[in-house]
Amino acid sequence: MVQGEVQKFLQSFPQLTSEERSSIGRIVPTDRNTVVIFSSCGETVCTFFTSRNFSSVLGYPSKTFIDEGVQFVISRAHPTDLPSVLRFMEASHRPAATWFEDQETGSFQCIYRFKHADGSWRWVTQQLLVLSLTRAGLLDKVLMTFCDCTTQQKKLTEQHLASLAARRRSSKLLDAIVTTQQKLESHDADMVAPAHLLTAREKEVLQLVAKGFSSKQIAYELSISKHTVESHRKNLLQKLKASNVAELIQKARSLY
Repeated sequence: MVQGEVQKFLQSFPQLTSEERSSIGRIVPTDRNTVVIFSSCGETVCTFFTSRNFSSVLGYPSKTFIDEGVQFVISRAHPTDLPSVLRFMEASHRPAATWFEDQETGSFQCIYRFKHADGSWRWVTQQLLVLSLTRAGLLDKVLMTFCDCTTQQKKLTEQHLASLAARRRSSKLLDAIVTTQQKLESHDADMVAPAHLLTAREKEVLQLVAKGFSSKQIAYELSISKHTVESHRKNLLQKLKASNVAELIQKARSLY
């Protein structure tokens, strides 16, 4: 499905030579869990193509990516993984060559957790192939893919924890590592569950809470009374199991 869409697009993409089209066509993924994007990041910033499975894989309409650009990823990357995502973006900003010239120095990859529209964290592998450079040697035309690798990553994590657990009896350090990693894994799952219990209005209030808005400011933004905002705050405290406003803000920021 995806490969057929891309092949059709490549035939109508004048920026590539016939040889380059053939090269890309051979490496385009056929997996329905992989989104394919062609963009320009240089002197002209635009998106030429997104595969139709964009929303089914990432949870958002492709227009969100087109409108937000690089912020689409940055604003949805897991806080723990954000530093590696930024390093990935920085490294790809000044490639040594295009993918056609050198496939190793013209391609980049990063695996991180991505906030899906349903509130869950999905592991994705983002790969970037540099198709052309600007006159200044910066990133220009690119082929980008996002592959949902949640199942594979969870298996790797389980195997890793099982391996540590088998040896931790003889090491207090390993015991502490296993315990901490299990807490980190369960934390994200615990946050997703109550998020599904929130009403549409509560989610709107929570998003503004995450930004540090006061009840008065939230009331103004949503055109509701301050009393109604306070009522929503109380419900949010209960549903998210937050003991005070400070904890509610912390949990809100982890969700949004």
